[in-house]
Amino acid sequence: MKKILAIFYSLTLIFVLPKTVFANQYTEVIEGRVVGSPVDNYLLVEIKSGQEKKTVPVFIEDGLFAEQIKLKVGSKVMISPISETEDTYYLADIVRRQSLIPLLILFLALVLLVGGWRGVGSLFGLIASLLVVALLVVPLIADGNNPVLVVLLGSFIIVPLTFYFSHGFSKKTTIAIVGTVIALAFSGFLAQGAIQATQLTGLVSEEAGFLQSANPGAYNLTGILLAGIIIGLLGVLDDVTVSQAAIVSELLAVDKDISDKELFLRAMSIGKDHVSSMVNTLILVYTGVSLPLLLLFHSNPRPLLQVVNYEVFTEEIVRALIGSIGLILAIPLTTILAIKWSR
Repeated sequence: MKKILAIFYSLTLIFVLPKTVFANQYTEVIEGRVVGSPVDNYLLVEIKSGQEKKTVPVFIEDGLFAEQIKLKVGSKVMISPISETEDTYYLADIVRRQSLIPLLILFLALVLLVGGWRGVGSLFGLIASLLVVALLVVPLIADGNNPVLVVLLGSFIIVPLTFYFSHGFSKKTTIAIVGTVIALAFSGFLAQGAIQATQLTGLVSEEAGFLQSANPGAYNLTGILLAGIIIGLLGVLDDVTVSQAAIVSELLAVDKDISDKELFLRAMSIGKDHVSSMVNTLILVYTGVSLPLLLLFHSNPRPLLQVVNYEVFTEEIVRALIGSIGLILAIPLTTILAIKWSR
């Protein structure tokens, strides 16, 4: 019954959220199918025009993109008109959706096979999280609201939904939720101070540049950077807080007369191992994302202190350090909460 109520609550909450309609100008993109092999930077693509199909010439611009994509007869592509007067198009991109389907099926199968009903709950939590981000967080930030406040609001909705869906209704889960929310709020304030101290602008990414050029001054890019750090941390706090709450619960089940001090020390002895593994994982994740950037600087070597000083590197370092601090803080915090509330 509790799971049914949780599903009803989350769906109701999500679908009553205010929605924003955007009237953005964009270049028309048409999907089509390649019917002729590339010749002299052109290929023939079949598209739908009303109720009929027609074949149009598509220009392929020289460059890295054109060199790496593999096009053959039957390939699905995305094309855009070169001008309103000419019936000639250029290659905008290729259609990749069909290649994602096998990977998605494998993911769902493994979640259900290994996770069982808990896996089903985690999928519900994942869907709820994505919907909250898509229908609440993104539209409110696009409307010019404070990105940090919006993300914190979204996090306070996402955390209970995902935790209860994934781990069930229990005191252990509730303790983990409280520990996560406190660690998240602290990390948010710390990240804000770090961004101000390092004077990060949020302009180093290509996407931020597009936002700024499309709507100059419409977005708080520094706030968006901070919001992204909070969301990234939210994704990893689940593991450590639930684990620590579960450890305390299991230790109490074995020895109900154990003192609070002894209980804390035993739980933290396991938590320290968790800290080592999670921090290492987090740092490697950020390193993997930044690998092209590392290779770029490797090919143009500069002194290490100078490299670290570049905003593009400073931003990633701030992300990794704030995430690690949030993880480390969450472990003793959740342990203390579990000791106080589990007896």
